[in-house]
Amino acid sequence: MHQDQPLDRASGWQRSLGPPANVGGRQAARRLARHPTDPEIAAARERRETPDRMGVVVAFDQPLLREAIRALLEAERDLRIIGEYGDGREVVQAVKRLAPDVLVVSLMLPRLSGLEVTRHLREHVPTTRVVIVSMYASELYAANGLRHGAVGYVATAARGKHLVKAVRAARSGRRYLSPPLTARGVDAHLKRTPATAVDPYNILTTREREVLHLAADGFSNPRVAATLGISRRTAETHRAHLMRKLRLRTQTELVRYAIERRI
Repeated sequence: MHQDQPLDRASGWQRSLGPPANVGGRQAARRLARHPTDPEIAAARERRETPDRMGVVVAFDQPLLREAIRALLEAERDLRIIGEYGDGREVVQAVKRLAPDVLVVSLMLPRLSGLEVTRHLREHVPTTRVVIVSMYASELYAANGLRHGAVGYVATAARGKHLVKAVRAARSGRRYLSPPLTARGVDAHLKRTPATAVDPYNILTTREREVLHLAADGFSNPRVAATLGISRRTAETHRAHLMRKLRLRTQTELVRYAIERRI
């Protein structure tokens, strides 16, 4: 993928040119990713061999876009991909293990959204900087991403070079916004939110948010319990608490709420 190509054309690039050259390397990386101890060993080895290169984790639920973004970043001499994931909860655990310099994450991920991943990592792995990639070229969305802890926001309609710039800026903690977003517009949205305003979503616990995401996807309480490794009664309790905090009464209202928040 060339730096001047829009990110949202990545799927077409993959179909027209076929898989990038380093197929074997990526297949090996995917095999490593399936075993928690292997990525740690591989990452540690690569850090010793190339200490000046930035370690980057890529998280997208769309395989073609994930592959294309990986190829784009791997083409840069100062960047190295140490993991790729398609699930929000998986990427949180991976970042805790691998401690990358930068996480490039989609706004939309299953199980935990990109915003939730960003918020969690800001609290628990603050040394990893986050760049959000989204189809929404919206200064309001960008402001929300920054509010959750991201330092960069790149629209998929932007050229690939902007993602590369965002990743490099993120390592030093510098904010980066891709065109057509402007710092003035994003800052205006940040200032419009009163400091005293309390979003009910923000008072949910991390577990309640996980239950909300799964419930919005249609998971029953037994399935939520099995997915999160908790008892059915605990899942029911979390669900009741989040429904009360969000002032929701039915499953239909819960799904509507999730759609409106783009969870």
